[in-house]
Amino acid sequence: MYNQLIPQVDSERKVVLSHYRDNRKYEIDFIIETDNDIYDIEVKSGTDIKLDSFKHLE
Repeated sequence: MYNQLIPQVDSERKVVLSHYRDNRKYEIDFIIETDNDIYDIEVKSGTDIKLDSFKHLE
């Protein structure tokens, strides 16, 4: 996923790609920040999507 995102981020000005993890081990895989917006991206390898999969984004 990183290899797909980084060329897009590099081609845009004022776009920051980062990662978040706190001491409780809550993690957001990718955070994309622009001048006006913040996008959180959670990456999963399985085929089942459950509401619990996004608990760290709350």
